[in-house]
Amino acid sequence: MVLYHAGDTAGAIVQQHRELIINERCLGLDHPDTAHSYGNMALFYHGLNQTELALRHMSRTLLLLSLASGPDHPDVAATLINVAMMYQDASNMSTALRYLQEALKKNERLLGPGHIQTAVCYHALAIAFSCMGAYKLSVQHETKTHDILVKQLGSDDSRTKDSENWLNTFKGREQQRLLRRSKKARELSPLLTLWNS
Repeated sequence: MVLYHAGDTAGAIVQQHRELIINERCLGLDHPDTAHSYGNMALFYHGLNQTELALRHMSRTLLLLSLASGPDHPDVAATLINVAMMYQDASNMSTALRYLQEALKKNERLLGPGHIQTAVCYHALAIAFSCMGAYKLSVQHETKTHDILVKQLGSDDSRTKDSENWLNTFKGREQQRLLRRSKKARELSPLLTLWNS
C-alpha cells in the first residue's frame, strides 16, 4: 500500500501479488485477509486503468469474502461499492447502480438506516445519478446522506459540510436543468401554435 500511495503502482502490484500468494498459502482462500489482498490488487489495477483485470479481482474478492464472512457482511457491501465505482468509471452506469443498490440494501439491513456506511451508499448513489443527469434523484439521495451525517456527526463535521456542498451542487444542477427545459418549451411554443393553426 505504501508503494501505491508513493505513486509506484507497478511496484505496488508486484508487492501485492507476493502478499496475495503468501496469504493464499498460509491463511487459505477462506480468510478475510486473502480476500482483502485481492481487493487491494483490484484497486491497483483500477488505478492503472486496467478495468477488466480490476473487475476480475473484485469478483474474486466478493467470492472469497462471502466464503470467509458470509454474503451478509459489511465488508461485502463495501466491496460492492468499489465494484460499482469501477463500473461507473467505465461509464457502465446501469451496472454501477445495480451494485450500489445492493450495497445499500445490505448496509440498511446489517448496520441500520442511520449508519454512516449507509450514508456512504446514499452518497455514492447520488453521484451516480448525477453522472446520468438525474439530478432530482441525486438531491433525494444526498438529502438522506446529509440527514444521517447530521445525526451521527453533527452539522460542524467536515463530512457533513461536504455533503451539504454536494446537496447544493445537485440542487443547482436540477434548477439549471429545469430552466433549460422551460426555455426550450418557450422556444417551441410559437412553433406549436403555428403547427396547430
